[in-house]
Amino acid sequence: MTERRASRRYQLSFPILVHATDSGQTCTYAGRTCNISTVGLHFILPLALRPGVAIQFTITIPTEPLEGHAFIHGAGTILRVADCRDEGYELVSRVEGCELSRDKENSELLSWRSEDQPSDRGLETSR
Repeated sequence: MTERRASRRYQLSFPILVHATDSGQTCTYAGRTCNISTVGLHFILPLALRPGVAIQFTITIPTEPLEGHAFIHGAGTILRVADCRDEGYELVSRVEGCELSRDKENSELLSWRSEDQPSDRGLETSR
């Protein structure tokens, strides 16, 4: 069977913080990623979010042991949710843009918006 996805997926398990706004209320949830691409995220959270809910996320990427971490900050929309019983809920989100940073609060190294690129090519560097 031929892979038909527009963007390559990477099976990576990293900590993720998800800020979700639903019905005017914003909540934060901690979870883990399952796989990541430039246009989508697959992750597990302890609670379900409705499809269509807008999210902001921060993925923590470990770097060398003494150098700390890198962070991916981004925004997206929940597309699908599935109950994983004991593990929580699997969620799939479209990524509408994100930035890579060495600083947990500010992202300036690498950024892209999903509408600017149909695949993994075309990352735009800033600084």
